Amino acid sequence: MFPKTFDFVGTPLQLQRAVENLPEPKGRIRHRSSSRNSLREKLLQLDPTQLKQWKMKSTMLRLVPDLAVETNNAALRERVLAITQGSLSNMDYGTLQRLIPFVWMDQETRLAINAHFVRKPPKGGGWLSRYYKSFRVEDPALHIAESIGDSVHLYELHIHLKMQTSNPLFIEICSRFCMGWSMEMVRSWRWPTLLQWLGSGYPRPVRVQVFQWVLQEYTHQFLDNTSLSDGTPLFELLHIGLQITTQEDRSSMEVHQQRWLRQVYHAQLLERWASRQVLKLWSRWMTHVEAIDIHRPSGWLFLHLHEHVVIHSMVHTGQEMHIVSQSHFRQSMVTLLRQPTPFSITKSRATVTMESEWSIGLSEWMQSQGYVPMNEHGVQ
Repeated sequence: MFPKTFDFVGTPLQLQRAVENLPEPKGRIRHRSSSRNSLREKLLQLDPTQLKQWKMKSTMLRLVPDLAVETNNAALRERVLAITQGSLSNMDYGTLQRLIPFVWMDQETRLAINAHFVRKPPKGGGWLSRYYKSFRVEDPALHIAESIGDSVHLYELHIHLKMQTSNPLFIEICSRFCMGWSMEMVRSWRWPTLLQWLGSGYPRPVRVQVFQWVLQEYTHQFLDNTSLSDGTPLFELLHIGLQITTQEDRSSMEVHQQRWLRQVYHAQLLERWASRQVLKLWSRWMTHVEAIDIHRPSGWLFLHLHEHVVIHSMVHTGQEMHIVSQSHFRQSMVTLLRQPTPFSITKSRATVTMESEWSIGLSEWMQSQGYVPMNEHGVQ
């Protein structure tokens, strides 16, 4: 009765007639272009020596801080420095405050900045009017950091300076500001404030250092299984620590701290890829999991223990579970993880298969192999 497909066609006739009756545009059709890109192209065509002698208009100079951000472009940076040295007198306060954090490291530019401020000190409500004299010393960032009072907490440093945390000068000031800090300075922080600050945009090395201080507080404590449960203070701390630390950072930590981070990381992987039943089961044995492999095309989850590999299905909760030795895994299965197509787990003499009630069977098997559940010995 009805066709297989419906084609609806509607045309606003009055609007169409109005558009057809519009006159042809006169002159050239204007194309939108970025003023910053246009200025970049022009500057790259000019000689830096010429730019030092020019006095650019303040409206054009307001675009220079946007170009100064591109610090990896050596040719452009050379021209930005030349403009800064030659046109400081034509820059307004806002342009100077945005530009100086990207050019103060250059000694010749810093001399030009100081000479300009001797003739015309900056007047405004920002950090530049307070700390412009700091650029007269060899390390301005250190001079600014030392002039900040002890009443200013590290987590409110950007508020005190009225700077963005991505500001290159702020990064240097922050690094020097906490040089004399220790865990004693952090103990007065509220726990939510600490966690929020660790996940903020402050310089990563500074946040990693504070994270290690706080983590060290747990070193001499006896922690049971509940201390690493989702939602506990230690779990929240380790969760953020995984996000801000690199493998190099973690390799320098103490063995038990690396184990805590590894446990939380593996718990996150299981929460993402495994069923709730599998996650709940392995919460008792997480300290023994050394690595986790995932083969998404097949839906297989591989949990590496010291001498064995336990294989779960990520899709079917009630599917059988397999246990193979590490040697059998390396010889027969590790190459399969690299292929983009699904593969099945075949039974062999090297495989222990649990088809029903495998949650009970796994616990019995783990204890028979000498693995101790976490809730019996805790996390040390």
